[in-house]
Amino acid sequence: MEVDKDHIHLLIKTKPSQTPSFIVSLIKQITTFKLYQEYREELKTIFYKKDIFWSSGWLFYKYNR
Repeated sequence: MEVDKDHIHLLIKTKPSQTPSFIVSLIKQITTFKLYQEYREELKTIFYKKDIFWSSGWLFYKYNR
């Protein structure tokens, strides 16, 4: 995993049956839930209008050996 100011890079091994949109949605859902569980008060000061942590965009690159 690599983290920058406004994005992250992940290298993930998945099953061929899992679509990129499913994988990205699952990652966004789980991380948002966990972050709000742990840091709700701190995040309210940053995201005070909506409880939206992730943007809607994403890029998925497939690599095969």
